[in-house]
Amino acid sequence: MNGRLLSVVPSADVNWLLSTEVQSGAALVAIVGGLLVARLTGLSGDRTYLRRAARDADAELALVREYRADAEADLSHLVANHSWFMPMTNCSSDPETSIMPTSPR
Repeated sequence: MNGRLLSVVPSADVNWLLSTEVQSGAALVAIVGGLLVARLTGLSGDRTYLRRAARDADAELALVREYRADAEADLSHLVANHSWFMPMTNCSSDPETSIMPTSPR
């Protein structure tokens, strides 16, 4: 060999490289999966809140409609039983000329 040193390169072990790549990929999948689960959980909570708010608004609307119907019935009763009752026609915003009662200050 003419006095030269011949070095033999051992075969490279690539198992550590493949193992590292697989672990990194698994970590990324876990991070993305965790973010998706957190987002879905938040959306589910928002949906539950909105459904409850809509149900409460419907109940309040039904109550207001009931109050309105009662008020209209009371007004009809007052008009029918009191011939002196006349709707007010002069409802100006000027307190000096308005026939509407004003609230005390």
